[in-house]
Amino acid sequence: MIMAMGQMTAMEWLISELRLRESEKTETLREMAEDLTLNESEKFAALAEGIEFDGNLDTYRKKLAYVKESYFNKKTNKSVSNIEEETFEAPESDRVVSADPEINRYAQAIARTIKR
Repeated sequence: MIMAMGQMTAMEWLISELRLRESEKTETLREMAEDLTLNESEKFAALAEGIEFDGNLDTYRKKLAYVKESYFNKKTNKSVSNIEEETFEAPESDRVVSADPEINRYAQAIARTIKR
């Protein structure tokens, strides 16, 4: 009976140790996913399931950081363009005017709404 109690204590200790490691793993994953969207967080959690956790939080955190950087790189490389947008308008005398007065009114209304 004494041996059974000793084994139960060891078993309980092992279970509590496993629960502690699992909670540390879950908390680390949650911290790493804080800046991700909900959809990205779910994908990140799915990818993290394949990462081995040996109890070393620093190693696990580095592995998660690598996966996060590889799949969810938020850095945007904004390209700088030297091209300026130019608009050309024909002089008033070059504009084609329809013989139909109704079409002319539509054309004039549209011309007033265009930015100059």
